[in-house]
Amino acid sequence: MLGFCKNYFFVIVLIVLSTQLVLAQSSRQFKQISSSADTVLLDSLSIIESSFELKGPNDNTVDTSLYTLDYLNGRLIWNQDRISTPINAEASYKTFSFSFYKPYARKNSDIIQSRNFVASNPFRYSVQPKTTSELMELGGIEKSGSISRGVGFGNNRDLSVSSSMNLQFSGKIASNLFVTAAISDENIPIQPEGNTQQLQDFDQVYIKVYNDQASLTAGDFRLESGKSYFMKYNKKAQGLTSTLKVDLPTNSTKQSETDLESYKPPQMDIQLSGAISRGKFSRNVIQGVEGNQGPYRLRGEENEPFIIILSGTERVYIDGKLLTRGQSEDYIINYNTAEISFTARQLITKDKRIIIEFQYSDQNYTRTLFQFSDEFKYKKLELNFNLYSEQDAKNQSLQQDLSDEQKLILSDAGDSLNQAFSNSAKEVEFTENEVLYKLTDSLGYDSVFVFSANPDSAKWRVTFTNVGAGNGDYILLNSTANGRVFQWVEPSSFGSRGDYAPIVILYSPKQRQLFSLGGKYEFSDITEMTFEGAISNNDINTFSTEDSDNDIGYAFKTDWKKGFRLSTKEKGWVLSPIVGLEHWGSNFTEIERIRTVEFYRDWNIRNLNLTNEQNIYSGGILLQQKKNTNIQYKFEGFDAESDFTAQRHNLNASIAYTGISATIDASAMESGGTLSNTSFTRHRALVKKKVGKLNLGYKDDREDNRIKDLISDTLSATAYQFWEREYFIESLDSTKNYYKVFYGHREDYRSSENEMKMATYAENYGAEYQWRSFKPFTAGIKGVYRELQIRDDKLTVDKPDQNFLSRVEYNLRLWKGALTAGSFYEIGSGLEAKREYKYIEVPAGQGQYTWIDANGNGIQEINEFEIAVFSDEAKYIRIFILTNDYVKVFTNQFNQTLNINPSRVWNNKTGFLKFLAAFSNQTAYRMDRKTQEDAINTRFNPLPDVGIDTQLVSLNSSFRNTIYANRSHPIFGLDYTVQDIKGRTLLSNGLETRTNVFQVGRGRWNITRMFLLETEGKWGKKTSEADFITTRNFAIDYYSVLPKLTFQPGVSYRVAILYEYKEKVNDPDLGGETAIHQKAGVETRFQKVGKGSLLMEVAYIRITYQGILNGSIDYEMLEGLQQGDNGTWQVTYQRNIGKYLQLNVGYNGRSSEGSRSIHTGTVRMRAYF
Repeated sequence: MLGFCKNYFFVIVLIVLSTQLVLAQSSRQFKQISSSADTVLLDSLSIIESSFELKGPNDNTVDTSLYTLDYLNGRLIWNQDRISTPINAEASYKTFSFSFYKPYARKNSDIIQSRNFVASNPFRYSVQPKTTSELMELGGIEKSGSISRGVGFGNNRDLSVSSSMNLQFSGKIASNLFVTAAISDENIPIQPEGNTQQLQDFDQVYIKVYNDQASLTAGDFRLESGKSYFMKYNKKAQGLTSTLKVDLPTNSTKQSETDLESYKPPQMDIQLSGAISRGKFSRNVIQGVEGNQGPYRLRGEENEPFIIILSGTERVYIDGKLLTRGQSEDYIINYNTAEISFTARQLITKDKRIIIEFQYSDQNYTRTLFQFSDEFKYKKLELNFNLYSEQDAKNQSLQQDLSDEQKLILSDAGDSLNQAFSNSAKEVEFTENEVLYKLTDSLGYDSVFVFSANPDSAKWRVTFTNVGAGNGDYILLNSTANGRVFQWVEPSSFGSRGDYAPIVILYSPKQRQLFSLGGKYEFSDITEMTFEGAISNNDINTFSTEDSDNDIGYAFKTDWKKGFRLSTKEKGWVLSPIVGLEHWGSNFTEIERIRTVEFYRDWNIRNLNLTNEQNIYSGGILLQQKKNTNIQYKFEGFDAESDFTAQRHNLNASIAYTGISATIDASAMESGGTLSNTSFTRHRALVKKKVGKLNLGYKDDREDNRIKDLISDTLSATAYQFWEREYFIESLDSTKNYYKVFYGHREDYRSSENEMKMATYAENYGAEYQWRSFKPFTAGIKGVYRELQIRDDKLTVDKPDQNFLSRVEYNLRLWKGALTAGSFYEIGSGLEAKREYKYIEVPAGQGQYTWIDANGNGIQEINEFEIAVFSDEAKYIRIFILTNDYVKVFTNQFNQTLNINPSRVWNNKTGFLKFLAAFSNQTAYRMDRKTQEDAINTRFNPLPDVGIDTQLVSLNSSFRNTIYANRSHPIFGLDYTVQDIKGRTLLSNGLETRTNVFQVGRGRWNITRMFLLETEGKWGKKTSEADFITTRNFAIDYYSVLPKLTFQPGVSYRVAILYEYKEKVNDPDLGGETAIHQKAGVETRFQKVGKGSLLMEVAYIRITYQGILNGSIDYEMLEGLQQGDNGTWQVTYQRNIGKYLQLNVGYNGRSSEGSRSIHTGTVRMRAYF
């Protein structure tokens, strides 16, 4: 039968190819769209319906049930009831040269005078009332978007109500008054992916009214601090914020017109905000791991392991240098999993110091904030006043449902929050969709929780917290239950043997406030003085009045710089003495970090807990020449009373002179504390020498940190020394193509026997090339090889390692776009987290999965969920649960696109070139692979084989190639597609692999103006394999043929008949099930331009099935239907009510032999703006 169908399809192909080839009359349009908006305007012209295609991220065709194409109006309407996750897609189409909804006439019919026309007096003025046909008239304001409300119902689902509003408008509402707004009622804000440098905020809902002097914003906004030194913050908030600029009157008199022109009155910039804070600040300091590009898991301020980062709030530093986000830049970040990975531009080693500061979503309490700032400026004086208050509403807990007993625990804990935890067990009613426990005795121990699915005993909902190895009595168990299951383990004679305990950590409500007053006075353009004072209030537990004596603290800072010109030239030398003083009280607390990013490392106090007052005093001298030279010497002292004292000498210089440029940052510090004394010297240097069209360069980084233990009078084990050097040759910035080669090495020393001995030695080799001289072609390549050698394994825990990072990318566009190509290839190494997942029930139609109780026990198990075929069954979504279990992997990413379209250059040719112009090809390949195989040929191979690479732990691969013949021909056309989709996921209980490799051939033939014949043949193989759940394993060969004949006598009516034959055969070793589907159907559509449309479909499906009904496999084989006779039907009615309202009514159903009929309906009203 398979051979017959293939032959049948290719006979159709040969018949069509024997006809003359002709090219289309119009070009194809492409547009990127997203389902975040309910309605998308594709084009101002009407779209040719048969030309429309919508492709998803992997070039898969988007299911037509997820959207409605209003081709006459040139817009696409998403069916939000059926979309569970956001869709990003590319729409391609052709258009008519006009819009069916716009009137066209050679002359204006408005000038036609009626038979009873009475001429008007042109010299008499009369007021005509203004009329409008718009749904919402807002004068000159530009607006776009839609509002929709709908209801879904059926006999296999509950009644559900859905709504969507996406509205944007901006414009002038009065004289010198403007408005801009973005309004949405989406309940689940969409965060952008952190793989690009620029982010588009989908979750911003606001309205802003403003002019040149003032503004008022209601909704979502970003709040950033001003010029204050102590007051630093960057917040995402939701509420109200306003700004006001005021010019103050003075009694000053102007002596001349020149004074009048240059005079600036006193100015005040005021900002006032009151809002709900959307985020909480956290700072993570991470020491890099050799050969690990990521991901690195980020944690919250209170060490919360699983958090959600607010998009765009992160600042990432390596060795004190701020990085740039983006796949083509330094790092990418997953905001939802709080994981960060670094690209090939940043080689991560054991020596890299990584700091990430960010805001994350904190749902323990409702957090409010109040902010006020006032900046005053007049002539040479600047003043700033700031007030910030952020507090948790302790009686409005969100994720924490605190009992009176838990509130009492927090009240008694004071500032000792490590004691704030309580028993997490709660007695509840039994439900089959939740992991519950029974309370029992075991081995002489009472109150032991045991997982149970028995309705008589499973009555305890228990939350388990990871308390560290050996600190708990429970371990995580591999299970098919829909959720995490924990098992009690008997303690040994030495204590507990588990990692988890049935407790919940109690998070306290907090309050943080800061007040600051500061200013600056400029005596001249080279002499100035700054000053600022601040008072802070930091209450880490507002439930408790204990330990409140350390909440309030204060700080102040002042700096003075006096300049002396050593030359009369404008760009001459300037000598400036500088002095400064900064004082922090013992209890002062900042809102966010205000000191330099590596302040604690610079002063060698990373491991010290400073509890006393801190004073930093400085004095120095600065020598400057504009653009060329900057030399500064500074002496600094740090005094934290008995905790720590230090004195440091700093030298910073930047010099550029006759082809030589050099920078140096050097310091020498002596410090003392209660346990140790330190001598810390360091320097960084960079020198470049221009030689012809090249730069010869040298840079180094050296530190010598001698920490001496006061008790033993010997070098501490934490003492270290390193010297890192690099030599390079690079082209000048002015050259068209940039290239660079370098060699570097690093020596690390550790203390041993009271002296410094070499512990490790590392070498780096690298090269980089950027091709920019040929405009149609841009390319770049970068590679670095690193080898780590261990010189003394007693001084380090690191192991010898070899690591290679590389990136290759190019873009090509030739012959007016007839050939376009692009490629991205990157290899590296990192980690892959083991994942778990569970299914959560949502309203019908809003999920992706359905539950099939295969074993009939009434308990939801993870092997009983399948992707739903019908919307009324789509009642569950799958969420991944992150774990802390990682494995070392080698990564390989490869993206390739290739488009060939000869018609762009040979469209008007004749003969053989005309023949070639009828063909086009599109190729897209995307692959992201992670493997534990360290063989070079496997690590670097961009074409993985799932069956051969047994060490493959993660894969996301998609290949698609389509050849078109006569794609735009009005009479006939062909296309042939090969697609290969592979995926593998690393789970806690093993690997899960899915593949789908298939080929599709399509042909269309407009037999006459009214008859269209379309044929599709498809054959392929679909597999599923799981280590832990073998009952879901299958390998199904399938093929199908689908001819379709359409009769369309005019634009208002169309009817089609179709027949589909499909066979599916599972591998004999995995069950050997077979299914034959025979489908006959009729589709009809009525449409009236400007009014609406009616679409009706009915199909009869006969399924012959041989095999055992076991849930997963038969659902895949039968496609959600039953063996025997089945019927499906669908009615969609769309009605335009006026120009800006649209009514959509949908009804679909199905019936299977031996089962009741399923009916589902939806009604939705949509308004356009």
